[in-house]
Amino acid sequence: MIPRYGSALMLFFAAFALFLPETVTAMTFSVVNGRISEQVGADKYISGSGAIEEGDAARFVQFIRQLPPEEGRFDWTISLDSPGGNLVEGMRLGEAFREHKLITFVGRDSSCLSACAVSFLGGTKQWAVSAGRFRLLEPGGNLGYHGFELAKDGLGSTNDALELGRYMNAVIRDFALRMGVGDTGLLASLFHIAPSEIEVIDTPNEIIGLGITLAGERLQPPVGWAEHACRRQVASMLLSMDPLGVDERMWGAPEPLKDLESLRQALLETKFSTDETFASVDYAEAVRPFFLGLDATDSVDILAGRSVYAEMMSLGYWKINLVRGRSFYHDACFALASSSSIITIIVDRVSGGAITKWHEPLEGYPPDQPLW
Repeated sequence: MIPRYGSALMLFFAAFALFLPETVTAMTFSVVNGRISEQVGADKYISGSGAIEEGDAARFVQFIRQLPPEEGRFDWTISLDSPGGNLVEGMRLGEAFREHKLITFVGRDSSCLSACAVSFLGGTKQWAVSAGRFRLLEPGGNLGYHGFELAKDGLGSTNDALELGRYMNAVIRDFALRMGVGDTGLLASLFHIAPSEIEVIDTPNEIIGLGITLAGERLQPPVGWAEHACRRQVASMLLSMDPLGVDERMWGAPEPLKDLESLRQALLETKFSTDETFASVDYAEAVRPFFLGLDATDSVDILAGRSVYAEMMSLGYWKINLVRGRSFYHDACFALASSSSIITIIVDRVSGGAITKWHEPLEGYPPDQPLW
């Protein structure tokens, strides 16, 4: 069921306007034969193109319910190409996409802007036991957000405008949370961009923050992936008022570890140091033979606290020293990578603890660098 937003939101139809060319036609829906992306198995998809107008969500629901029964078995993807339109209807379309488990897609030759970009957030896939967010953006595609302008008609005082603006922010945040957007702060910042401008989503921070999957060939970790991945992981662990910040927590240049045995030795030396400043030498000397007696892969898994398949990390191993103290009690970040994933292991040499996390290759890129 598509939510019917409160009566105060009905002001949006008159109060929020977009700059759309008069020649833009209303959104239409049609079935297209052909595979749209390698991430989608079906050989058909739905095209949704044109400006978003009031009633489009209801028309979409009617369209998909009238598909022949045999076509109803597909995991449908909808390819969006729209300059935007009505904000509330964009949210309703997003709700409809989510309810009917449609993957959303923006291709490299398409644009999905403003209200269309809002509806894009409803992309959902039905997995074996549950449904989850799934929205695809092909590199080069124009997925763009901006703020919405208050029309001069339909509002009274400045206080009315401010109240409506606050109400809009709350509704958009609620919508984003229900659509599974992890970084609602990012989305809020996108809606503070001037109505006459567009922020095209093309950086790792934006793509990750909005829960987007890149369509097409998987990106591989770039040069410098170890430092970027460690920086991102350390930043996520720092308190908001950390006195040093992530730049000062990263100490020195990344150190390459030439092979799996070098990784094991470096992890052992960090977790069970023979330096009396950090740990009991007797204890360290007692446990080290155990780890050295194991296969190197098994030893690294135990030191990391989980299986990391270190022997399969073909892009190598790195170590970056960290500055300890003042609410951050970790000493080194180890980074491993293959063509499809990055792993970071953050080690506390005092307790011997390790925080191990898998990352997608996108997290090995500079966070604010445009990818296309």
